[in-house]
Amino acid sequence: DIANGEETTHVLIARTASASEIDNVLEDILVINSYRENGAKLLNQSTAYCDTLHASVDPAPFVNESHLFPNQLLCFGPTNKNATTQENNYEMVQADFLIFAWDAGVIGKINNTVSDHSLDNVQIMDVTGNSVKVWNWLFHLSETTVYGYDYVWMVDGDIIMKSLHWHAFWQIIKLTKPKVAAPVITGLGGGI
Repeated sequence: DIANGEETTHVLIARTASASEIDNVLEDILVINSYRENGAKLLNQSTAYCDTLHASVDPAPFVNESHLFPNQLLCFGPTNKNATTQENNYEMVQADFLIFAWDAGVIGKINNTVSDHSLDNVQIMDVTGNSVKVWNWLFHLSETTVYGYDYVWMVDGDIIMKSLHWHAFWQIIKLTKPKVAAPVITGLGGGI
């Protein structure tokens, strides 16, 4: 897919969902699905400080010691092929979801949300009785399942993705082009 000279990045988000996690998972699906239609507004909000940053002396975009980080990544990251505007990752990263549902109640909640919001990018995998997430990832994420995706993202159901800065995350991925990426949780004091 190419729009405005930009190529769409396709990602499969494979998530586990237990009864205690399903509300987080469903909210994340709805938020991430809203990005494409609200992309221009979200990009403007994300890059609101860029003019100030561009006017300053070389801000060393990969140094996180300034109060402007991660805005350096947002403001000095990859531009589209015309080099006039920044790629809009809210619009150009298309997410599909594969949810490993741990029981019938979870499956019912997912089906209701998919139906209520006319979602066509959510697939449910019934893993009742086999809640070992690593096994489900290895067993169900076959070559056929992941074919056509640029990235496959395996996420626990208790991780709240709506707090992730979607645009900045994908800027980092596009800049560094990792083969494998994993989140890191650090405290304010630098400890884990």
